Amino acid sequence: MKINLIGKSFDINSGQGIYRYSGEILKELKKTNNKVFINKKGNINHVQQPELIWNALFKKNVITTIHDIMPLFILERKKIFNIFFKISVLIAIWKSKKIIAVSENTKKDILKYFKVNPKNIIVINEGVSENFYPIKKIKKIKIGYVGGLGKRKNIEFIIKLAKIMPEINFKIGGKGPNKERLEKISKDMNLKNVEFLGFISNKELNNFYNSLDLFIFPSFYEGFGLPVVEAMACGIPCVVSDKGSLPEVAGEAGTITDINNLNKSKNIIKGLLKNKKRLLALSSMSIKRAKDFNWKDCSKKTLEIYRNIKWRKEY
Repeated sequence: MKINLIGKSFDINSGQGIYRYSGEILKELKKTNNKVFINKKGNINHVQQPELIWNALFKKNVITTIHDIMPLFILERKKIFNIFFKISVLIAIWKSKKIIAVSENTKKDILKYFKVNPKNIIVINEGVSENFYPIKKIKKIKIGYVGGLGKRKNIEFIIKLAKIMPEINFKIGGKGPNKERLEKISKDMNLKNVEFLGFISNKELNNFYNSLDLFIFPSFYEGFGLPVVEAMACGIPCVVSDKGSLPEVAGEAGTITDINNLNKSKNIIKGLLKNKKRLLALSSMSIKRAKDFNWKDCSKKTLEIYRNIKWRKEY
């Protein structure tokens, strides 16, 4: 079988969840006996995100991964992109033999906004690599975040928390067009307990997670939420928003908070930091939960889809 992966980037060190997904899938598929190509042609043409379906319009045996349909209801980009995205998803649904959704929540959203046979949507979770694991450390009272800094990531929520929790240090890692604006907000509020670390490389990421007492992910919406799984693999208890896929991904190992209630979130976090027994229990539960997600299983299930659809010998 000749597998053609159609993607924008396959760099697992890019800091982008979609590109890490593509890179990890590529790495795992190369371990099989199948021939794997990038942006060329094959018996199977796997589009890594719906915006790239245009590159597969004249190809056969198309499969598309949809990570989320966030642009349809969180308008943080230009209107023209949102229109383009919706059209792309429509074409991807029409063109693809199967749609891969990275979470049950993403599948639910696709079914809500588009007319599609539920049987054509297969849920395959993203994974976490062996690069993320617990290490011994000297703990400090520290809460951290890493990921994009766009509006939907809700970083202002973390800044507001820092304002009412001056005794706790907050570390924010990531890049994005809003970084300077967020830094200015923090500076204008005269916060001494917030540090913006910028982009954290894949090589440094495990140490970053392990330096934390809590990992916080207050996003307004996620199709999956890969940093949460990575933090859990390091044994770091996670406090996540009640939006999108995050409660699904974190499971019972995560602490769900209402991001519309700042004081309630503050009390939840303070309660956790004071309860060392609970933190240890959540750490153990987090490591166990993270084992449910791995790239080997992700690629194996993806390969099963390739094999189970009817395809011709070459395109």
